[in-house]
Formats: sequence, structure tokens, C-alpha cells
Amino acid sequence: MSTEEAHMRQNATEQADSPPLRPRQRHVIELLVSGHTVTAAAAEAGIDRSTVHRWLSEDYDFLSEFNAAKLELREAYVARLVSLANTAINGLDSALQNGDGRLALAFLKELGLVSPPRIGSTDPEEVKEDIASDLASKRALRMLTRMSAEL
Repeated sequence: MSTEEAHMRQNATEQADSPPLRPRQRHVIELLVSGHTVTAAAAEAGIDRSTVHRWLSEDYDFLSEFNAAKLELREAYVARLVSLANTAINGLDSALQNGDGRLALAFLKELGLVSPPRIGSTDPEEVKEDIASDLASKRALRMLTRMSAEL
């Protein structure tokens, strides 16, 4: 059995062991995950906001379902971002080819490749760690350069 299968089986067992949430609690979770405030979610669900706050601080079943919903939403966002990566790289490549210096500088700063000059450590072990970190950054930049050239 793979790790993923074991994880799915464990989640199914845990869900079967925990009491189901009430429909109103599930509705509040949907509202919170979709961006509603606690006050707005409580009002739409027809309950006092203190009830939602209590669920968020004391109801472990509610909290675990809320966390699962947030995790699912994050996974969906990551999947969407990954699907947009090719478009983003092409746009960045095009902008850089057209001489957009501001974008190039922002990109380099985001990669941590542009920073004010600094004086390195006087500890040999820290110097060793700094060199290893710099090499890793350079490898990442080369990889991104190759990826954009292949597109």
C-alpha cells in the first residue's frame, strides 16, 4: 500500500469515527472558506457570531473540517497556479526581451539575487554555509533560464 493510500484510509477512518457536523456548521465553513467574515457567515447562517467563535475555538470536529476545507482550497489554488506557470514564464520572458528593466529588477530581487553588498561572516562554518546557499541560488537561476529558453 502506498503512503497516499494509507493516508486516505486513515482519513476515512478518522472521519467515520468523528460525529458528523450539523448542516448549519457545514454552511458556516463554506461561507468562511469563500471569504465571509465570522460576523457575515453567522448572520447568513442565522446564528450569533459568538457561536461561530466558540466553534472556532472549542469544537474540534468543526475546526478539523474547517482546516480540511482550507487545505482543499489551497490545493486548488496551487494547482491553478501551476497551470498558469507556463503563461507567467512566457510573459516574463517577453517582458525581459522587450527591455522592461523594472520587471527584470523585481524578478531578480524576488529570487534574492539583488541585494545591497554585505560583509560576510567571520566564522568559517557560516562562510561555508553562505557559499553553499549562493551556489544553490545560482543553480536555481540557471534552471529558470533553461526552462524559459525551452519554452
